[in-house]
Amino acid sequence: ETDVDFLKVMAVTWNLQGGCPSLQNLDQLFTKDNVVHDIFVFATWEALKPIAVSMVLPNKDKMNERIMDYFNDQGKTSNYMMVNSICLAASHLVVVCKKRLAAYISNVQNDTLAIGVADMLSNKGAVSISFNLG
Repeated sequence: ETDVDFLKVMAVTWNLQGGCPSLQNLDQLFTKDNVVHDIFVFATWEALKPIAVSMVLPNKDKMNERIMDYFNDQGKTSNYMMVNSICLAASHLVVVCKKRLAAYISNVQNDTLAIGVADMLSNKGAVSISFNLG
């Protein structure tokens, strides 16, 4: 039996309506069931900005920082790392895992698909992150 034989994964989606969650919001969300998870998949829509603004300025670095601030316990030692993050306009996807899994993670890839007007605009579409574990 290895460290990756039994893993707990939590997947969350959240429409933030142009805002950024507080650390308290994240704590309520991620510790709701008092289960210690190994991998977190966190998808947001309209994080930090409305859709129209995100189409021109899609950067979600502040959102990534907020998420990692939560997992790093506001700068204290952390057992978690970001596997990858990707955004397409207002869609944003982040995968965070326990650091002990780093040696087992490979082939990390991400992609976006814009299917808005003329199959080009990013107001509609998809984001994905994939990786091998083991």
